[in-house]
Amino acid sequence: MRRNKWTPPATPTELEWAKLAAFIDGEGSIGIRCRRNGPTPNYLASVVVTNCDSRLIVWIKSTFKIGTVSVQDPNSRSKDSYNRQRSYVWEAYSRCAEWILENCFPHFILKAAQAEICLELGATIGHPGYKTRVENDTWKKREELKQKLHALKATPFPLKEIKEVSNG
Repeated sequence: MRRNKWTPPATPTELEWAKLAAFIDGEGSIGIRCRRNGPTPNYLASVVVTNCDSRLIVWIKSTFKIGTVSVQDPNSRSKDSYNRQRSYVWEAYSRCAEWILENCFPHFILKAAQAEICLELGATIGHPGYKTRVENDTWKKREELKQKLHALKATPFPLKEIKEVSNG
């Protein structure tokens, strides 16, 4: 499917892309969200960075000029929230997430495979506002990509590799 040309709202430097890739690798997550809008699901690539220091989130938002920012306060009634700090969250979805992933891709150390799956999802999506019939094979492919990403995230890093690096 062809998508309309989307113009990014900013022109970050290569260094800024590398920094963002490092933050996504260490403090972020890459995912596929499935939102139900009536009888058909809506699959979206997502990129999220969370940190207890708001300066990181402000830097991302001001440098890349996309995404939404929110604040998560620990729930005082939760036993898991003891000694937890407020966290700041930056999120980007759909085309914005794809733009981020495409440009961060060469710099990823940990999450290149996850980014690749989300970019593959983006290739199955038409442009917004254009009503076109999506074939069942396309829905199936999107769900398979979501499950593939989920399985990849659940795969533990082999302890043997960690020992080889530390002994090397």
